Amino acid sequence: MNRNIVVRISHFNPDVPKVQIYGDPDGLKWLASELVRLAEYDQSTGFPPDEGTVHHLLPAPRKSGYDNLLDVSVQLDIGRLDRRDDGSFEWFLD
Repeated sequence: MNRNIVVRISHFNPDVPKVQIYGDPDGLKWLASELVRLAEYDQSTGFPPDEGTVHHLLPAPRKSGYDNLLDVSVQLDIGRLDRRDDGSFEWFLD
């Protein structure tokens, strides 16, 4: 099954850069499932108290068989704001 996702940064309006995420139906469903998996991940084990989980989605050559981003994409990091020890996310806003 091909899952095609493209993530890019648009500079069409230099005053308002934006992230664009496009995909075919299977690709968008796959990305949604990755987000749900991350949201439901049990961070109580395997991480230092002041860290959380993050997934790095990397561009891959087309037809490589990998369920990652197409090679025209930028790397996409998705992660949890809440830290394992106290659930805070102020660290990200500094």
